Amino acid sequence: MYKYQMIANTIYNRIQENIYESGEKLPSIRDLAKEFNTSKQTILQAFKTIEQRHLVYSQLKSGYYVVDKKLTISPEQGRTINFTNASPNIINFPYKDFQHCIDRAFDTYQYELFNYNLSKGLDPLVKTIKNY
Repeated sequence: MYKYQMIANTIYNRIQENIYESGEKLPSIRDLAKEFNTSKQTILQAFKTIEQRHLVYSQLKSGYYVVDKKLTISPEQGRTINFTNASPNIINFPYKDFQHCIDRAFDTYQYELFNYNLSKGLDPLVKTIKNY
């Protein structure tokens, strides 16, 4: 196992154990490089690895943050998802998480995103909503 994979697993475990909580800024690349006695490039590679797992996202000139895993659905909404409103509730909208998801969608489905021949919608999205 490469050192960056070991570091990525350590950071992953810290996120799962809530040592790094949802929405929290992770330690700087320099601090982690000192902690693990490695180069900044190795830490960057570890961050890229866990970013691909959709556990963290980067913010330009600020650092890396843990993806917010909290649901913003209020109890009175129950299990109903209302698609009639054209815009989300501006207070509860997780912009950084949404931006990360959009970036991932472009990377993953770059050749399928703008095809208009899917009348029922993107198959993975339909399956995910059915399972939810």
